[in-house]
Amino acid sequence: INGTWAPAFNPNVTTTYTFTPNTGECATTATMQVTITQIPSVIATPNTETICSLQSTGISLSSTIAGTTFSWTTTATDVSGDSSGTGNVISQLLTATGALVGNVQYTITPTNNSCSGTPVNVTVLVTPKPTLTATATSNPICSGSPTAINLAGSIPSSTNFSWNLIQNNVTGGSIGTGNTINDILNTINTTPGEAVYAITPEVNGCRGTTTTISIIVNPIPSVIINPVTGQSLCSGETTAISLSSPVINTNFDWTIVSQNNLNGVLTGPGTSIAQTLSVILPSLGTVTYEVTPTSNGCVGSPVQVSVDVKPIP
Repeated sequence: INGTWAPAFNPNVTTTYTFTPNTGECATTATMQVTITQIPSVIATPNTETICSLQSTGISLSSTIAGTTFSWTTTATDVSGDSSGTGNVISQLLTATGALVGNVQYTITPTNNSCSGTPVNVTVLVTPKPTLTATATSNPICSGSPTAINLAGSIPSSTNFSWNLIQNNVTGGSIGTGNTINDILNTINTTPGEAVYAITPEVNGCRGTTTTISIIVNPIPSVIINPVTGQSLCSGETTAISLSSPVINTNFDWTIVSQNNLNGVLTGPGTSIAQTLSVILPSLGTVTYEVTPTSNGCVGSPVQVSVDVKPIP
């Protein structure tokens, strides 16, 4: 049967078409509806996501076309807990299985009346729980020295560090952030002090277990010389210079700065300088000792003391 269809075919809108036979055809008009289903799209919110290990995704799926359904498949790297599925929300508990940041790629396909739209990819980064290694260049340290604590994380160049602090008999410590702790610590009195740093690693907002490191701070010893003005002896007599310090367990060593016309002058360690000195010529002899205190590897300022030795007339 020959005839014409009207209106012209529209591939974008559902339309009822009418067939009109040509004149002379033994036929009546007929109608037909052609249903057009729009190709759906998918809107993923968010279109990328970063979560911590053992957290759930929260990706909402929507479309501008009512009645659209969604399905997805997954591809994971160093992550477990992902699975293919359907629905309007992707909510899956993911676990990082490696030491570095893993990821899951969700490929989401929208469908409307059996017509599938273009798939959309959404990537979820999964950050493992970071760990920390804190290394002190020297521990214990001497009063007035830097802590020099180097911080390294399990995820290189991505781990950030923050720390709190408790101080006992020391000053100079501070709360802070960074990759090194370089506080100059000083003891308050003549006994050792301690600074305890509680350091927390963090990557992409994911906090790891807090680690503590204790820095012992030893005081710098001083030397007390008695008599402070030195001594004046006769030839053949013995010096009696006592050495002490307010810092316990202090050791003393002395060297000879200068000497003139004397026998019996020696360097040495000890808590007193007791040396029998005699003049070589019948004239005044002199010696100057320099005493250096040391305690727990910390060296104090040297102090000098002089002795005059007179000849026997």
